[in-house]
Amino acid sequence: MYVWVSRTPRDGIVPNGYTSRIKIIAVESGREKLGSWLEETRNVEADFRRAFGEAPGKITSVGILTETDRSDRVPEAYYGDLAFRSPHER
Repeated sequence: MYVWVSRTPRDGIVPNGYTSRIKIIAVESGREKLGSWLEETRNVEADFRRAFGEAPGKITSVGILTETDRSDRVPEAYYGDLAFRSPHER
């Protein structure tokens, strides 16, 4: 699970509070870049190996959501195109 968090440092990995089958990887942290368009590129296989210590299986679905934890603010986010490429493609 890739997230923008307030306190975990960028690239930090924390456990999910509900299941050991999900790890949370911080792709952004803090408030400095709020309100800006960002482009993020990740090596999903390498991130999975780092989080779980093993090779991932085949990706069967992708979910995108916007939420806030423990906040009464209404979140707003915009998403652009998602693409999965071989590490050898650029």
